[in-house]
Parts: sequence; C-alpha cells; structure tokens
Amino acid sequence: QLITELYTNVMQAATALNCDAAYADSLKEALKSFPPIQISKNGYLQEWLEDYKEQDVHHRHVSHLYGLHPGNQISPRETPALADACRVTLNRRGDGGTGWSPG
Repeated sequence: QLITELYTNVMQAATALNCDAAYADSLKEALKSFPPIQISKNGYLQEWLEDYKEQDVHHRHVSHLYGLHPGNQISPRETPALADACRVTLNRRGDGGTGWSPG
C-alpha cells in the first residue's frame, strides 16, 4: 500500500508539473504487477499476500490498514468492500490502543 501510494503520488506530480512522463509511465506499468489489496475468506483485510490463519486475533497493530488511514486507497465510497473489510479487521483486533480504532 505504501509503494502503491508513492507511485501514484509521483505519477500525479509528473502530470501536474508536466514533466517526467516516461518515468511516470514506467511506474504505471510497474503498478500492474502489484498484488491487489485482498479480503480474507473471513471478511477482514488480509495482512499478507496469502490468507494465513491469524496467530493472535487481537494483535493490536493494524499497519495493513494504511490504505484506509492515513492513505487514500480505501474508502467507503470508492472501495466499499475493502472499507467493510477494514471495519471487520478493527472489530476483530479490538484493543482500542491504536489511536483510531472503533472502541
């Protein structure tokens, strides 16, 4: 999610500044090979490429939700299924200690 956002920001900057079009095109091409953000079979946002069984369901970090906040790749309006998976993730993780959890 971090690299996707970085590449997207660089492409937008290149367009706005009318420069580095070839470099921006190379980033756009590279993005095609990135795996999509995925929803697990249990409805939460996958933390890893594979849908592994969680070892600690209540582990407090939620870095895999970067695309929701502070990033902008996930939103209820643009990507409702991913946004709902984020909600499921936050409810599963519980702990309320992340500073922006629902609890």
